[in-house]
Amino acid sequence: MSFSRIVGEQLSAVVFVQDYLQLQFDGPGLTLLTRVSVRSSNGGVVREGEAGWRDALCAQITRIVRAVRVTDGDFIVDFADGSAISSSIR
Repeated sequence: MSFSRIVGEQLSAVVFVQDYLQLQFDGPGLTLLTRVSVRSSNGGVVREGEAGWRDALCAQITRIVRAVRVTDGDFIVDFADGSAISSSIR
């Protein structure tokens, strides 16, 4: 899948499956097998396992994807409001 396919799409669902999760957009989806962090639009970061992580992740639903990038060993989905979801690719 070309990651550019999700740019401009909204995150429509977060699916928790045993030891991984799936991000579903309007059409395509992503499966993330490593730990995930959520950066809010105000810059705060919540990491998997921390209090409020699931809520922060689900709060991204309906956000529009601005860009998808790989940097410093992380896969990052940036949203139009300045928030992001990232997962290690190491």
